[in-house]
Amino acid sequence: MARHNKKRNIGIIYELFLRHITSLLINKKQSQVQKATSIIERRFKKGTELFKEFRIFNTLINTSLETQELACNLVKELKEVAVSIDQKKLQREKSLLIKDINYNINDKDFYYRSVPNYRQYANLQNVLNEWKKDKQSQNLKNIAEKEQKIVNWLLKENKRKKIEIIDSNDDDVNSLTVGIMTEKINKKYSSFTSDQKEIIQNYALYASKDSERFANYLLNKKKETLKEISYFKSTCDNSFIMEKIDNVYNKIESLDVENINDSSIVKFLTITNLLNELKN
Repeated sequence: MARHNKKRNIGIIYELFLRHITSLLINKKQSQVQKATSIIERRFKKGTELFKEFRIFNTLINTSLETQELACNLVKELKEVAVSIDQKKLQREKSLLIKDINYNINDKDFYYRSVPNYRQYANLQNVLNEWKKDKQSQNLKNIAEKEQKIVNWLLKENKRKKIEIIDSNDDDVNSLTVGIMTEKINKKYSSFTSDQKEIIQNYALYASKDSERFANYLLNKKKETLKEISYFKSTCDNSFIMEKIDNVYNKIESLDVENINDSSIVKFLTITNLLNELKN
C-alpha cells in the first residue's frame, strides 16, 4: 500500500496549523502567529478549490447525524461538490500552500506533530480522490467500503465538538482563522471565562493587524463595565462597598485602549471578571 501523502491532505494540514499556532501562542511569538494566520487567510480564500475541499473535510469531521439515511444523503451531496472541483487548480493551490509552509513557517516539527484521527483523514482524502474521478473510477467496491466508513463516522456520538466562531461578521476565511484561535485558547486558558478567552483571542488576532478594531472592541468592554458599575452604585446599600466604587470607576475610566500591551490586557481581563460578577 502506498504511503499517504499528508502534505496534500488539507484536513491534516489544517490540524497541523492548529498545533503550530498553539506552540507559537504558548511561546508568545506574536509575529509568527500573524504569519501563520495570514497564510491561512490567503490560501483558504473563499472561492478557491482548496477552500471547497476543506469545507468537505470540515463538514464530515464535525457533523454528527442520527440516522443512516441522513448520513447517506450528506455523503451523496458532498460527493457532488467533490466532482465539481477543478483538479488542476486544486493541485496548483496545494503546491502553493506547501511552498508557503516550507519557506515561511519556521518550524522544523510542523509536518511531524501527531494528528488525532489521522486514519480517518487519510480515508476521507482517498474517498475524495476517487469521487473526483467520477465515472472514470474503476474501484467501485473499494469506494463503497470507504463511503460506508464515512457513514459510520457520521453516526458516531463521540465526535469532536465543533469550533465555536465568535466573530460572525467576518467572511468564512477569517472565521476559519478565528476558529483555530478559539479552539486552542479554550484548551490553554480552560480556567478563564468565555469573555476572558474572547479578549485573549482578539488580542492575538487584531492587536497588531487591526489595532483600530481592537481598540474599539476594548472601548466597548470598558463602556459596558462602567455602565454596570453605575447601575450597581444606584442599587447598592453596603456602605463599605460604596466607599470603593468611585475609585474603581475612575481607574477603569482611565484605562487606555489605544496603547495596548500584555500588562494592560491583564487589567481588561480583570475588569471583565468584575463585569461578570456585577451581572450576576
